[in-house]
Amino acid sequence: MVVKNILVTGSGGQLGNQLKIVSSKNKDYNFSFFSKVELDISDVKKLEMIISQNNFDLIINCAAFTNVDLAQIEQIKANKVNNIAVQNIVN
Repeated sequence: MVVKNILVTGSGGQLGNQLKIVSSKNKDYNFSFFSKVELDISDVKKLEMIISQNNFDLIINCAAFTNVDLAQIEQIKANKVNNIAVQNIVN
């Protein structure tokens, strides 16, 4: 399979921004970048809509709850983003 259309979630973060830089140098692929504001991966309906309306060959998930100290306090929110929402992408 030749990968052509790639969805990148979490494009507002450090990793997502670096992928934007790398992708600008590679014209063989069509990258679609979504920040948390544009696509919150914990929003199942919006996630399903974006995926179903596009012909993505690959999904790169850069979305994550990365503040370790805050994750200890907001465990439910961190689990939702780093665990449950990733399963939503897989499904």
